[in-house]
Amino acid sequence: MQLTQQQRDILHLLMRSPDSGDGWRMCSPIVFEKVIVPMSDELVEKDTDQKRVRLTEEGKTVFKWM
Repeated sequence: MQLTQQQRDILHLLMRSPDSGDGWRMCSPIVFEKVIVPMSDELVEKDTDQKRVRLTEEGKTVFKWM
C-alpha cells in the first residue's frame, strides 16, 4: 500500500491525540467528516456515532514502519 503524504500526516496526528481507551481517539465532527471518513478502512476503524477513530492492526503496522 502506497500512502500519500496527507495520509502519513493524518496517522501521525492521530497517534499524537490522547487515547480515550482501547486505542480510540476522539475527533471533532468537522475533522471526522473531512479528514477521517476519506481515510482507508484498511488503516483506521471509524465509529461514526461517537466521532472517534483508531488504527486497525494493519494501520498499526504501517505507522510503526513509517
